[in-house]
Amino acid sequence: MSAPAAASTVLTSSVRGRLVTGTEVAITARQHEFTIDEPQSLGGADKGANPIEHLLAARASCTVISYQVWADSRRPRERGRLPPPDAGCYACYMATISHRELRNDSAEVLRRVAAGESLTVTNRGEPVARMVPLGGSAFEEAVASGQVQPARAARDFSSIHRVEGVDTAEVLEDLRGDR
Repeated sequence: MSAPAAASTVLTSSVRGRLVTGTEVAITARQHEFTIDEPQSLGGADKGANPIEHLLAARASCTVISYQVWADSRRPRERGRLPPPDAGCYACYMATISHRELRNDSAEVLRRVAAGESLTVTNRGEPVARMVPLGGSAFEEAVASGQVQPARAARDFSSIHRVEGVDTAEVLEDLRGDR
């Protein structure tokens, strides 16, 4: 594994998506390109993994990287399997603070979390808690808590067709009327 990033390193990411046809979307992230598409059963051409599969892949890779960073910091003497994660991945790198640092400098720790940083709290070198910023919409929180579940039935989107030659601003203006 390469050397860990400095604590002051800031990563800025951007991704571009372009509708190719139907449900096929061409994605560009830096110099990398890939296709996202729905399976044929949902009206797609199955030219790539679907959006949910990409989301799950991102979460899995983030979790694996987080474990690797943590394991490297611990310099484990034994090889073995890591336990499954008990919570979602909030950031691919999570800073670690000791319970003593949390107790002695709680105002600074809370400021960091409020600013968007996720922290892992350790007790005698063992991770015991995660501090993550509150955020997200009420819907995202409902999904995370299990109060909302994804749709169970597939929807037929084949009747939706792309409109050519119409300016989006004009459509919005028509929809808004005389507001």
